[in-house]
Formats: sequence, C-alpha cells, structure tokens
Amino acid sequence: MQVQSVAMHCLYELTELIQQNMSVETERTIIFQMVCCGASNGPNKDLRLKSFMTIGRLIEFYYDLLSTYMQSIFQISKTVIEKGVNGAEDPEVTKQAIEIWSTCAEIEYDINLDVQQNQQNNNNQSTQTRTNYGFVNKSLELLVPIYLKALLTQKDEYDEDEWTIRKAAACSLDVFAAVAQDNILNFVLKFVEQNVSQTNWRNREAALTAFGYILDGPSKDKLIRLTSQILPIILKLMTDDNIQVRQSAVWAFGRVTDVIPDAVGDKNVLQPIVRAIGDKNTIVNKICWSIANLSRYYSEKQMTNSCIYSDQNAFNLIRELLKRCNRQDSTSQVIIGTHEAINAIICFIPQNDRNKQMIESLLPELVSQMVTASELCKAGNTNDVVMYKMAGLFSSIQVILDKLGVNSLNQDNTNKIMHCCCTLLQIKDNDLVYEEALGCITYVAKCVQDNFKFFLQSPQVQDLLYKSVRTGNLNICRIGAGVIGDVYTSCSEFISTDPVKLQVFSDKIVSELLGILIGQDTDGQKMQLKGHIVDALTDILIAHGPHSHRYSGSILEKCLDIGKLVPPQDMDEIDMQDFNEIRISIIDTCRTCMAELAASQQIGNFQKYLPQIHNFFNAVSTDLNRVSVNVLKSCIKLLSEAADYCDPNTKQSLRTPAVQKILHKAGSMTNEQELVQQARSAFEQISSN
Repeated sequence: MQVQSVAMHCLYELTELIQQNMSVETERTIIFQMVCCGASNGPNKDLRLKSFMTIGRLIEFYYDLLSTYMQSIFQISKTVIEKGVNGAEDPEVTKQAIEIWSTCAEIEYDINLDVQQNQQNNNNQSTQTRTNYGFVNKSLELLVPIYLKALLTQKDEYDEDEWTIRKAAACSLDVFAAVAQDNILNFVLKFVEQNVSQTNWRNREAALTAFGYILDGPSKDKLIRLTSQILPIILKLMTDDNIQVRQSAVWAFGRVTDVIPDAVGDKNVLQPIVRAIGDKNTIVNKICWSIANLSRYYSEKQMTNSCIYSDQNAFNLIRELLKRCNRQDSTSQVIIGTHEAINAIICFIPQNDRNKQMIESLLPELVSQMVTASELCKAGNTNDVVMYKMAGLFSSIQVILDKLGVNSLNQDNTNKIMHCCCTLLQIKDNDLVYEEALGCITYVAKCVQDNFKFFLQSPQVQDLLYKSVRTGNLNICRIGAGVIGDVYTSCSEFISTDPVKLQVFSDKIVSELLGILIGQDTDGQKMQLKGHIVDALTDILIAHGPHSHRYSGSILEKCLDIGKLVPPQDMDEIDMQDFNEIRISIIDTCRTCMAELAASQQIGNFQKYLPQIHNFFNAVSTDLNRVSVNVLKSCIKLLSEAADYCDPNTKQSLRTPAVQKILHKAGSMTNEQELVQQARSAFEQISSN
C-alpha cells in the first residue's frame, strides 16, 4: 500500500511534465484509469487522498483533455463527497474530492473571463482558443444539494481557522456561483426559503451562509430584487439568540454591501448596525466591513441623506465605534476594524460646514486618546492591544488631516501628534504602528507646510527619518522614502531660501538614498522601492530650488544608471508596471535637473548627461511593446522641454534612431489623440534649427 501511495505522489509532483504522455490517448486513458482506481473506495486512505490530489492537478493542467473521463471523475468524487457529508468518509479525502470541483470551476471561470476580454478587445469577435466544456453547470443538479447539506453540519463551537468539509463545500459553492451565474439560483434559493425561518439554529445559519456565498455571479438585476426581499430577514437575524446565526447574518449583510449594495439603497439599516457594534468581537469585525462598504457606496451614489450621513448619524456612529474600540474585551483585530470603519466614514463624508465642524471636534479627542496610549507605551506597556490602538489612532488622524487639509492643525495638537510619532518610532516593536506613525508625519507636514521646518531641524526627527530608510523592512523603507520626500516638499520655501541649516542632514539622507538606489537587488519588491527612492530624491531637488546643483549631478547620474536597464522578458505584469513607474520617476528627475540648469543659466552643462540620456532612450525604444502610455507621455515631455531649453547642437544630438522610434510609437497611438499631438509637436521642435 505504501508503494502505491508513493507512486501516486510522484505522479502528482510530475503532473506538469507529462504533456507528451497526455497527448497520446492510450497513455492518457491509462493515467486516468490509474488515478480513478486509486481514488475509489478502498482501505488505503493515503492512496485515495493522493489520488484525488492528482486528479485535481490533472484538471488544472489538462482541462481541455478531460471530456472523455469527466463522468468517471464525477461519479467517484460525488460518492466520496456525499459519504463525507454524512460522516461516513474520511474528512481529508472528502475535502480533497471537493477541491477537484473547486479547481474545475476556477478554470471555467478563467475561460469565461478570457472570452469576455477577447470580445471587448476584438469588437465582440471572440478569438479564444480554449473551450469551456460546462462541467460545473452539468454537475449543479447533483452536487449543489450535497454542498447545501454540508452547510447543516455546523459544530456547536465555531472555529474560524478550522478547515472543515462544511467550509470546503461553502467555498466551492462560491466559485460555482461565479461560473454558473443565474443557473445556481434555483437550487440555492429553494434551500434558503425552506431553512431561513426554521426553529433549529443550524437551518437558519446554513440558509444565511448559502445565500451569502452565491452573491458574486448571478445577474445583478435578479440579485437586487431577491436580496431586497430577504434583507429584512437578514437584519432581523443579526439579533438572533444564537451567536453563529448572528455571525453569519452580519457576514451575509457584509457580502450584500460589498457585492450588491444597490439592494440596500436608501434603506435605514443604522439600528441593526449599531446593535452589531456592541456584540461579540467576531461580529464587530464583520459589521465594520459593512460600514466601510456602505460609506463608499453612499459617496459614489452621492446619497448625502443616507442613514449614515444624514443629521448627526455619522458623528454618533463614530462615537459608537470609538466606544467599542475602547472596551476591555476588544482584541487587536477589533481595534483595527473599528478604525477602518471610522476612516471610511470620514473619508467619504459629504463636504459641508456641519461635517467639517464635526471632524474638527473629533481631532482633539483622538489626539488625547493617542497621548494616553503613547504614555502607556513609553512606560513599557507594549502589548498588542495598546500597539494596535496606537496604529488605529494614527491612521484615523491621518484621514482627518487629509480631509481637513492645510492649516487644520493648531500648535498644541501638532506638538502632541509629533511627540507621539517620535515616541512610537523609537519603540519599533510593531511594524504596523511604525508604518502608521511615519505616515502621520507626512500628513502633519502637509497641514503645517513650511512650519514643519522646526521639526525637520530637530536631531530626533532627523534621526528617525534617516533610520526609516535603513531598516531591513522594505515596506517601512518605502514609506520612509515617501515621508522624506513629503517633508522636503512641505518645507521647500524654507529649504530653497536657506539650505545651509539642513545641509548636513540633506547630505546624509541623499547619500543614503543613492546607496539604496544603486544597490544590485532587482527583484520585484526592491525595484518598486527604487521607484520611491527616485521620487524622494526628485522632491529633495525641487525643494532646494536654485541650490539643487549640490545634488543634481549625482542624483541624475545614478537615476539614469537605473534607467538604462531593460527588464527580462519573463518579468510579470505587476513588476513591469512598477518598472514603468520607475522610468516615469527618472524622467521627472531629468526634467527637474534640466529646469534647474536653465533657471541658473547653466543649461550647457546638460550636455554631459546626454550619453546617459541616450542610453535611457535606447532602453525604452527596445522595450516599446511593454512601455506604458504614461512612460511615452513623459518621454515626449522631456524631449519637448529639451528642445525648448537647449541649443541647436543639443537638439540635433536628440535626433537618434531610438528617439525616432519613441516618437513614432507615440504618434501612432490613435486612441491617445493628445499624445499624438504632443509627439508631432516634439518632432517639429527637435527637427527645427
């Protein structure tokens, strides 16, 4: 038996490498007969588990070859799932049998998505090469009732982290809905209607769970109508005597607000929301999610008289959330969740004098709470609850300052916030708190503008900013670079007038940022960090104004060294987007340096950078298929400004094949008419004597 299990595991590991065998029908049939035999009922549970795992992998890699064997796979897996739901099968084997169908549904969903994208890109003329064989739709009638029965197998004590047959079935139902869309409604809605009002709590909870899991897939019009009918029942069950029913009701309500908020519309749902805020911790997290969803929805629909934003409701709701956050039994997750809800309410609140006054009155209260929590941290009380409370307060103060804008801070609150930031940045026990404290410095600087110079000249603040980009945590380093750029931008009047007072710090920080920039690490995250470093360096240059020449040469040279790189062809889409952002930042640096040289009547010095600029244009021109539109726009702006600023010899030197390719690419983008005009103008500027 052990030999069979090991052999099946080997096949599982080699599944991706057997394309040649799978392309031959006789060999393919033998493989499927072997795995189906291994998955069939027998005493060797390990063999059966690994056989189902292998079937899942075969479906993942060879879906297009399955049609002949899918009936056998269906019969074997259905039998196992049904027995498992009834408690007559090994749970691990059962969950793996369910996973087969989740995998199949995910593949069919991807195929459907490809079809839609191809139709959009080709004027409704599909060019997809894969066929959706509809295995999920064919299995609905027999599999979905079993999944729904599995939802009735709740344990008396709910463990959110435990992966059970019930949870596997629910997640599979979710992806089935995404594929089957309206076809799944008949099976699930009947189950919901039969169970949602039953006296047994398991029936009510299962009905809520089933309904919540099918919301993302069926047509919105049907769902809005159906959800509007069942919403009063969901709201009522949010106060059910059973904790699991309440949890699932609040979760289902959250799903409604996330997927089909139109079903809520202008209904007044504030009372059940407030009651849920005062409930158990597991319920509070879910209702906070709903509050954030509704706040965004009301803003998008400009529903200024919605239940959250009418009268003093927003202010009162924030009060309830703060009260819940400060309750003794609140966990770190509840604290973060409540502050996320508070932040959403403030972020999307309608602009009017009443709301502005409300937010202004809230600020000193949050600052006071932050000072109290900060003193606890300073005294050595750095448990998770206190630290997450600090992170939540920092985040909410950022949102308030962003909403109120410049000059919204008085001196007292400014000093208190900065004191708390400095206190927490010295503790460094919690990355989330560290990130939020750094972010708070940015918003303080933006609010007080040039008055931030008093803090920027402080050795303590300088040391904290410097250390923020020396940490081994890439995310903190990225945030730190952004904060440095922001504080320099805010203090630009002071710095451009008298840079000597910050020169030692500026020299030190520029040197450190350049060191990070020229580092050899080029993986996705570190390349993304380099983009933020370039932005920070550009902000420092701009802040120095006529005195930027102290740094412009070194910064421009190091930036262009990065710009001449061409990413590998196998770089994924997200990393490529990050690299294009770096290119845009490098161009911004070039434009800033060129403008500084022109302003100081030293534009002739720009010529010494031309070889590196040509290398940059060469790199872009050889990668035009992956260059973003925004990179092209930035290149054209740089060429136009160079033609304006520079002498005829420099203009002539820009007439290279690489530049011509970039101009041609930009000029041929008929869906970007503004870019086309800019490219033609740049060509004329460069071509003229």
